[in-house]
Amino acid sequence: MYEVRLGAVAALVLLSSASGVQAKCMPLGPDDAGCLVASRRAAHCEGGFSRAEVEPLLGNIARCHARQVRALFNHQSFDEEGCEQKALAPLLSQAPPADCSCIDPFVVASLSAAVLDANNSALYCDPAGAPIDPTGDDAGNVPSTKAIERCEIRVASRAVKLLEAILRCHRIAVERFAAGSPFDEERCETAALTVFNQGVASLSGCRGCESVGSLPSFVEQELSEGLYCESPGGAFLDFARVR
Repeated sequence: MYEVRLGAVAALVLLSSASGVQAKCMPLGPDDAGCLVASRRAAHCEGGFSRAEVEPLLGNIARCHARQVRALFNHQSFDEEGCEQKALAPLLSQAPPADCSCIDPFVVASLSAAVLDANNSALYCDPAGAPIDPTGDDAGNVPSTKAIERCEIRVASRAVKLLEAILRCHRIAVERFAAGSPFDEERCETAALTVFNQGVASLSGCRGCESVGSLPSFVEQELSEGLYCESPGGAFLDFARVR
């Protein structure tokens, strides 16, 4: 938890404006990448991009996966790649936001899709099912029974809600810091994980192998670094921009 005071924010502003001096990054959280910033405009921009673009993207990609699993279970065809590309399209061609130009929408979107695809096997893990995608683009197995299918899709839905909750914790932490108001980011994340675990425990029909895999870690590290990349001193953090 960062007990932020107005004096701390003022100190960052003064340090960053000093000639030849760059303010040191204050991490977003104890186990999170990304920097807190004193600029309310930058904080609002970063948080706004997360809320308006990234949170919906994660949900849309997860829904593509769920529709694919449901179709395969029912021996129907579904263009999962087309579904994902439709979800990604707005970000792949979007310019960086004006007030937080360190964010690369292309990189954020591409990385998010790749990690969600790779972690599909943690959510759709029925060992008795056939591979979802024999080519290996999408990991995981098709559920072997209707009960498993229904349960795993519900777990996947709750997993996305967990990731969105973690993103909200980060957004609030950054905006509160810029406003000089304290916020317990770790407590916020712990509460989100508790809600997820309780929700999954209430489900029936799963195989017991279902999990969120490395998705929370991805949100806390790579994604957070890509979203909260404005340094206190005005320089950008070194977030890879590989296309």
